[in-house]
Amino acid sequence: MSNKSRSDSPEEAFRREQRGVAKGIAAAIGASLLVAALALALVPAPVAPEAGASESIAALLPWLAPLGLPLAGGVAAVAHHRFFHAGAIEGGDPPADRALAVARAFLQNTLEQTLLAGLAFLALAASLPPDASALLPVFVLWFVAARLAFRLGYPKGAAARAFGFAATFFPSVAALLVATALLLARALS
Repeated sequence: MSNKSRSDSPEEAFRREQRGVAKGIAAAIGASLLVAALALALVPAPVAPEAGASESIAALLPWLAPLGLPLAGGVAAVAHHRFFHAGAIEGGDPPADRALAVARAFLQNTLEQTLLAGLAFLALAASLPPDASALLPVFVLWFVAARLAFRLGYPKGAAARAFGFAATFFPSVAALLVATALLLARALS
C-alpha cells in the first residue's frame, strides 16, 4: 500500500510530496558533503603542486567522457522508445505515452545538469590549487551515480527523484560558487 491515504486532500498530498522532496534534498546535500570530505581525505593529488591551471584542466578533460554517459543514456532511451513504438517513431509526442514523457524529461534535465556540471568542473579545475584537482574525478563519478539515482526515481514521483536531482545540482552550484570566489579573490589581490 502506498503512503498516500485515500482521505488525503490535494493540499495534504502536495504537502506530503513536498516533505519527501525536502528529505531527498537534505539526504543529497549530506551525501554530497560526505563524498567531498572523503575525497579530500583519501584521494591523492595526481598533479604536481607546481603545476598550473592548464595541467589541472588537462587532467579533468578525460573525465568529461563519463560525465557525458548519463546524457548519452538519455538520448539512447528516447531513441530506443521511439524506434519500438508506432505512435512515437515519427518524432511525435503521443499524449498517453508516459514512458516517452519520462525518458524525454530525464533527457532534458540531464542535458541541463550535464552542461552545468561541465562548466562548473572546468571552472573549478582552472581555479583550484593543482593538488586539489584530484577531487574532480570523484565529483564526476558522483554526478554519474546521482544521475542514475535520478533516473531510477523519476517514474516514482518528485520525492523519489529529489535525491538524484539535488546530488547533481547542488554540487555543481557549489563548484561554480567556489570557482567564482577564487576568481574574485585572485582579481582583488
